[in-house]
Amino acid sequence: MYNQFFYFPPSSTEENRTVYEGIGRLDRIQAFHRDALQQGAVRFRVNDDCLLILREWVRAYITGEISAYVAELRQELIKELYT
Repeated sequence: MYNQFFYFPPSSTEENRTVYEGIGRLDRIQAFHRDALQQGAVRFRVNDDCLLILREWVRAYITGEISAYVAELRQELIKELYT
């Protein structure tokens, strides 16, 4: 329903987790050179499963074509939410 948003899950299920959940806006993506991260970089990254989905979702947002994998995953998650 809101294709320009991407949900980032919390970093863990612990009570004192480092990163809480968040939302990324794909309509505000900005490109920058990797060297810009060298000075004062934060040592966090998205886990591999989330990164795979994020890449596919960005591709879908830009091209308008959703891969079969993401479409199927999306349907399963929607079904889970409403049952």
